[in-house]
Amino acid sequence: MRNFFLIAGEASGDFYGAYLIKELLKKGSANFLGIGGKLMKEAGQHQLYSLDNLSVMGLWEGFFKVYKIRSIFENVVTYLERNEVDAIVLIDFPGFNLKLAKTINSLGIEIIYYVSPKVWAWKENRIKIIKRTSQVVMSIFPFEVSFYQQRNVPCKYTGNPLRELLSTVPPSKQFLSSLGKGPFVVLMPGSRNSEIKYNLTSLIQASAVIIKQFPGVQFFIPVAPTIKKEDLEKLVQKNAIEEQLEIEHVHYVSEQERYGVMKAADMALIVSGTATLEATFLGLPMIVVYRCSKLTYLVAKLLVKIKHISLTNIIAGQAIVPEMIQTNASGSEIGKQAVNLLGDDNRRQHIREELLRIEKEFQTTPFTNPADVVMDIVG
Repeated sequence: MRNFFLIAGEASGDFYGAYLIKELLKKGSANFLGIGGKLMKEAGQHQLYSLDNLSVMGLWEGFFKVYKIRSIFENVVTYLERNEVDAIVLIDFPGFNLKLAKTINSLGIEIIYYVSPKVWAWKENRIKIIKRTSQVVMSIFPFEVSFYQQRNVPCKYTGNPLRELLSTVPPSKQFLSSLGKGPFVVLMPGSRNSEIKYNLTSLIQASAVIIKQFPGVQFFIPVAPTIKKEDLEKLVQKNAIEEQLEIEHVHYVSEQERYGVMKAADMALIVSGTATLEATFLGLPMIVVYRCSKLTYLVAKLLVKIKHISLTNIIAGQAIVPEMIQTNASGSEIGKQAVNLLGDDNRRQHIREELLRIEKEFQTTPFTNPADVVMDIVG
């Protein structure tokens, strides 16, 4: 029986890892080990650690977890040295995974990178490590294939399971209409505690601006599997009281409910990340925001070499949705932009059409199932 070791360090990686496990199980029985989240565990992974032990955002925040992560890293290396593993699949999370790839490269384990680090945005020198250690990069974005091939790195587009999942989601129109006429706005403050720390207050402040112009507005906050609902509720309530925002206008939605709500909503305020890709595939007009520590922001300004931060605009190669970053992402400014977007039906419709055009490009691009790629490598 094959032994596969998978490592995901974030909620988005957990989703892709679970998908890969399910696809590999269609090829026959196998053991799945490593680090992951709830979805990977439910799919059949025996976890040495939960991804909750690894997830941080930014340089400053990482300092507080460095010793814990180092211990986990050393234990993973020891495990791989002492146990037979047919292949290790590294899922994004480059700070941890690329270091691991270098460390275990001499063990003779097949290394596969699934969900490429965004080397086309920053730290392109990481390609050298990927080229030296990985058998292949399995990409979820069609444009990455030519990027890697131009640099002589084997890369295959293996489809985007998120697009496949969201293409069948029905909109939750009846649920939303039961709450009133709206408008309906989704607030997505991030899937990590550090993201919420820096962005939630601005989103609640923006909500207070919106409700002054649209008294019937209803807000929906999807609860990420990496966040405790009760902790999120306390933070929202604290900020809502400070901004005099009536809490009755705020609704929490589960992982199972979120996509239907997003598909039926009028717009979203989203912290930059995988959630912007979800909104793209669902055709949901959005404003993308991003705040982090000053140190992280200053370093990113020096290193990031692309114009946009949202996956939506990066994939499109142009500014389809507004982006509000750091000092420009104050609650009052976000609220002002949101009010303008909610009041402009034609603009929102245009954004929807552009988003669905991107979704269609994913749909029509041929791809190889990632499980087939893995099995070809392990033989």
